[in-house]
Amino acid sequence: MLKKYSVDWSGIGINKVSMMAELAALLNEVAHPLGSARNYACAAQNFMDMRPPHLGEVKEALSSIVVNVDRAGEIIDRISEDMKKTPSRKERFDLNATVHVPIQGDRSTPTSRFKSDDRS
Repeated sequence: MLKKYSVDWSGIGINKVSMMAELAALLNEVAHPLGSARNYACAAQNFMDMRPPHLGEVKEALSSIVVNVDRAGEIIDRISEDMKKTPSRKERFDLNATVHVPIQGDRSTPTSRFKSDDRS
């Protein structure tokens, strides 16, 4: 029995538009090989219905189904592994200090592109 799940994304600071775009891309990436597998299955059925059945074509279609289903499984596995990774840190950091350190290091070089009065 399937249960409907709902997730409240508002509290975790994810831009809803970018999250939805990412989700749409993932769904498309999984749907493509599954759709291809279905098409190959339909083709295999058609080749089996022929008199005599085209067994070579059926074998090719079945091989393509396996490849596409494996590809969909790999995509799902990759998504699952990404979800298991450590969540991103939620620490605050001082961007000004982060940027200021490399600029200070630049002051000691004689070929600095900044004039001494432009630095603060």
